[in-house]
Amino acid sequence: MQSKDHAGADDDIDDGQLSWSDVTGANDLGPGEWSPSCVLSCSPPRLAVWADKLLCTVLGAACNLATISNSATITASAPISGSVEAKSTLGDYVWYDVNNNGLKDDGDTGINGVLVNLYVDGLHGNPLDGLAQPGEYITSTITAADMGGIGDDTGTGNLDGFYDFAVSDGNVYIVEIDAANFALNGALEGYTYTGDNGSGNAYNGPELRVISDLLPTGVYDYNDADFPYWRPNGSLAVRKVLNTPEALRINDVMSFTIVITNTSNVTLTAIPLEDRYSSLFMSYQSAAPAPMTTTAGILQWANVAPVAGLAPSDTVSVDVYFTAQADTTLLLATAPCTQAAEAPNLAQVQNALAGVASVTPDADDTSCDSVQILNPTGIQLIARSIQQLADGVLVRWQTSNESSIRGFRVWLVNGVTTVERTHEMMVAKVAGQSSGANYEWLDAGVQLRTGDVYLLEISKQDGTSEHVVIDTQAGIDLFLPLVAR
Repeated sequence: MQSKDHAGADDDIDDGQLSWSDVTGANDLGPGEWSPSCVLSCSPPRLAVWADKLLCTVLGAACNLATISNSATITASAPISGSVEAKSTLGDYVWYDVNNNGLKDDGDTGINGVLVNLYVDGLHGNPLDGLAQPGEYITSTITAADMGGIGDDTGTGNLDGFYDFAVSDGNVYIVEIDAANFALNGALEGYTYTGDNGSGNAYNGPELRVISDLLPTGVYDYNDADFPYWRPNGSLAVRKVLNTPEALRINDVMSFTIVITNTSNVTLTAIPLEDRYSSLFMSYQSAAPAPMTTTAGILQWANVAPVAGLAPSDTVSVDVYFTAQADTTLLLATAPCTQAAEAPNLAQVQNALAGVASVTPDADDTSCDSVQILNPTGIQLIARSIQQLADGVLVRWQTSNESSIRGFRVWLVNGVTTVERTHEMMVAKVAGQSSGANYEWLDAGVQLRTGDVYLLEISKQDGTSEHVVIDTQAGIDLFLPLVAR
């Protein structure tokens, strides 16, 4: 701010400090009275300083400090509306140093929400010592996107982590990263400064940058007061547990609980979760919290972390409910699930974040549990088989009675991945009759893989359906009993 009307100050040089020997004038100041000499007009904006309750704690505001000799210190602040004319600007970026080298490389990203303080070294009689003294404090700001491309990364624009101060030429300024940034849930929680801090040793805490080479005259933008920070990547562990006693029957309801634990020493701010299952063996019912998207076999949550983030050692859980749909007796174990004769349910976290830093992916970001489902009263077939041929996989089956059958569909399942291969229903040859028939269908161009499961969906006259599972590995023919959905 620039002084416009200082009501007879003895020291009226516009250097950031004004003084009056006696503001009462010819008359004494009585109880409850005030002196118009105590009003300081500034442009822009206009700011009145009173012996009042305000403190210089308002971010984005100009701060004015009034001291009565041998008495108390009074402070006040007011937000700046409109531009403040200044000869220079000072600022740059606070950014995440991905490779911990202290240099701003491609891929390094700015950090928003960082509180940055500005001081004038030597202000108000303090020594010119390069240290940030309370009496040298000027103002503060918070890092945000560089909407105008002002910083030293010109040409890219909209870069996060940017800050800028309006300053006057000829002063020695000190820029400080406030200590509050490093507290729990702070913008720099767990971060370590990686630039040259004078001692050559990186450390966690407030970092000072002394700026003393501003040009003495003219407009000058100092865009080199940047602060690189790095921290160890976060980590987490996922555990999925079936809560319902086995074995289940068709249409029984089951529930799984997914527990995610923060195994690092930094708060995790974004935890995207995906739950995958075979929609032929279980049908999704509900979840708490509810997923953002639901498709056949896949549930997705954009972020299951609490609003304030998942603190170190804390956990967050998700409960998911399904209905049993098909017999699992003949299923093989499919990695990472290890239990045969059960339908797998796979939970995984990918692309989690701790602030702007990626969480290190590892094996325990994925967890599987499975469920056994039985259906001993399903439709019986005389035979069924799968055979690997040069031009694809030949699927065969034989019915004994089609009085309740309308037609068939063929599905291919591998673990939690399910694909319909026929794409439309094959009409039963003797639908509605008590006799049976033989069927062959070629899944052209397919090569069997370990864990592949072919399912024959039997569509019934009453609108329901059942499934026959035919399991194979490496092209070996298997003749298997019936299972149903």
